[in-house]
Amino acid sequence: MRPVDLRAAAALAGPIDAPPGGFPASPHESPDPVAVVQILRVNKVPLMDLEPPDPERCPQLAPISRSTIWGESVSLERAERDALAAEFSEVSERLHAHGITPVLFKSAGGIPYRSSNVDLLVRPAEMSGAARLLEESGHLRFPHYREDHKLLFRRFRGGRSVICVHLHDAVSWGRVLILPGEEVFGRSRIPRGGGEGNGFSVASPADLVIITLAHARYETDQIRLSD
Repeated sequence: MRPVDLRAAAALAGPIDAPPGGFPASPHESPDPVAVVQILRVNKVPLMDLEPPDPERCPQLAPISRSTIWGESVSLERAERDALAAEFSEVSERLHAHGITPVLFKSAGGIPYRSSNVDLLVRPAEMSGAARLLEESGHLRFPHYREDHKLLFRRFRGGRSVICVHLHDAVSWGRVLILPGEEVFGRSRIPRGGGEGNGFSVASPADLVIITLAHARYETDQIRLSD
């Protein structure tokens, strides 16, 4: 449970007619559930990682737990997560079957279904082999994209994009090298509760902090609630 995210969103959420971005709710006023969900989703906070507040312990947030918008939004995100997890499982299992263990380096372990893409890191010596395996399994490479240490792939089913993979052999933005891929791989770990059968690992906690700060510095100019 991460109640701090829910309380932070509630503090930003105003009444239904609040202006874009919301404003702090009165200490004595219950936040609008729709506004809370919107703020969480804009900040790409996975709703499935949160639990509705206990009405007895947090009476101000009780409208959120009783609102149908919360359950509907969680159901929608569960469907999004399950669909992406199925696609990602094919990628990680194929790579792992060929001796390549990809690292999720912008996620602490969960499938990043609220992100626009899945960032995977492989050892530099495995980059070309991993790219070939992705192409052989139906992932289209975008050759017009030019960035050091990074290749872009997207897979389509029925004319619809179902997964976008950013394949890295280092953590970098543009020409700025943040962390060498070999080092990130060496410090990576099996996801908690995942066991060896997942076919992938995740970056170390220290690397995740560095990568989050670098992402904010070089790309987004902000740190979201999800970060």
